[in-house]
Amino acid sequence: MPNCAHDSEACPAYFPGRARRYTVFTAGDTLYVYHTLFYRNTQTWEKYFDEYGKPQLEHPDQSFEGLTADEITADFYGRWTEQTTPPCLYTVHPGGGKVRTDLPEEVRDYVMAYCDGAAVYGAAWNDENGTTATGCRISLADGAVQTFPLLTQEQFLDVCGDALVTSHIVTDAPLPTDREQYQAAIQSAETEYDLYDPNDGTRTRLAAYPYDTSALLGVYGGKAYFEKRQPIPYAAYEPVTVETLDIATGTTETIWTPEQGAQELPLGDAEGHSLRMSESNVIVGQHTSLSVGFRAAAADGRWLVTTGKDETTNRENYALVEPEQFMAGSAEQETVTMWQG
Repeated sequence: MPNCAHDSEACPAYFPGRARRYTVFTAGDTLYVYHTLFYRNTQTWEKYFDEYGKPQLEHPDQSFEGLTADEITADFYGRWTEQTTPPCLYTVHPGGGKVRTDLPEEVRDYVMAYCDGAAVYGAAWNDENGTTATGCRISLADGAVQTFPLLTQEQFLDVCGDALVTSHIVTDAPLPTDREQYQAAIQSAETEYDLYDPNDGTRTRLAAYPYDTSALLGVYGGKAYFEKRQPIPYAAYEPVTVETLDIATGTTETIWTPEQGAQELPLGDAEGHSLRMSESNVIVGQHTSLSVGFRAAAADGRWLVTTGKDETTNRENYALVEPEQFMAGSAEQETVTMWQG
């Protein structure tokens, strides 16, 4: 919004408090922002500022050095506003403006991480070991909340159409609780990947691999991308292959081997028309060392990337690049001018 100070609820891009209290999702041309409530503050603004803000006005610590009294006050007001706002889902419309839908207090227990265009999904772990969990679905249309059970050690990995992609460990017998016995028994287990329909609880098996030898990198274009790997002593893993599974037909295809380039593929992420895996774009068969850091895919298909840090402010510099041109070696980019306040 031109001439907007980005400092009040009137701005659709303004969200008070700490960034890590928010999770961003997109569906079509609409942006959704989920606010999780880590700490419920019941103090009035005056009492909160007396306790936390005024000491920083008198003796600011390193994080507030160089800020004016008004800037420090605004920072604490944003924190207080966030801490007194219930869990909620913001709908940010492309033409400007946003709508807040408040959610039940209990959703604060769930980590919301996936969106299928109709709802956002997350899970809450029911024990300290993270072996049992409950799933949660929040409708983007009206904020309706639905919970559903998950299997022991079942995890959300991605979304595919109206279903969730999950994984869980399959064993012939219950795993023992003794650590040494557990480690011995789990070596014969499998990791099963399923399509899970939270509406009726049905699971459709996609694939299974020996325990700890695979990872789902992402789902794109009706295909699931799996990294098959082997453990390295005293280290992490060494990728063996990357293969695709056509979800409709069940056919698989190997699309990457170590001889093709990058030796580490720690991250998988579906962005627009590409599946990003660290230094490789396996969908177009290109494997290029990246001199930038990927951050997001813009609506027009370009990538938002970091290009290094500003020598004066030590803040990240950003640019927009065309993915095809970039992967072909082009240095052409559009520098992003940061808001100066």
